[in-house]
Amino acid sequence: MTDNHFVHKKRSNVLTRVFLEDEALINKKLPKELLLRIFSYLDVTSLCRCAQVSKAWNILALDGSNWSRIDLFNFQTDVEGPVLENISRRCGGFLRQISLRGCQSMTDNSLNILAQYCNNVEDINLNLCKKLTDATSLALSKHCAKLQRLDLASCSFITDQSLKALADGCRNLTHINISWCINITENGVIALARGCQKLESFTSKGCVQLTSEAYHAS
Repeated sequence: MTDNHFVHKKRSNVLTRVFLEDEALINKKLPKELLLRIFSYLDVTSLCRCAQVSKAWNILALDGSNWSRIDLFNFQTDVEGPVLENISRRCGGFLRQISLRGCQSMTDNSLNILAQYCNNVEDINLNLCKKLTDATSLALSKHCAKLQRLDLASCSFITDQSLKALADGCRNLTHINISWCINITENGVIALARGCQKLESFTSKGCVQLTSEAYHAS
């Protein structure tokens, strides 16, 4: 049996015990499977509120299956690394889409943990995450082969090394935005174009070092 099977079984046993101990009438009337289905329609804010109601609801609301799509833009001033790291561990392989647009406290270490735990992710928005460096792209390249859409706009520390890493490990990329990444040159773009042959959209507004040759390659 796989580790995931044991984790799922352990979580199921804990949830069953918690529900038996919970005195709330709604938990007596509705099966936990139905409550989990209801929670799947809630947004991030509502899920977080439900998680504070009781132990039983906390387990259901924070179940990874409810977090396949996450947008933390509305919480950008409050979101720090440990929050993302906790979400990443809970979501595991369920996460497909995440937006951290404007979350300027994000660091390479937090994105490395995201990449390790959420390797089925297909769409990542890191627009305005200004602390990130090439280390983030290296982590995505290593763990996130299914990545299709990536927004790195205004991540001004990234260099050609990021694009070369993505070209090696993220060959399913179809859309990428590197606007205002002023250290990117034509060498990185050419490498990206050669490695990511499924690329459909390439946005590079404000990339002052790019020449016409780079745009032709992309």
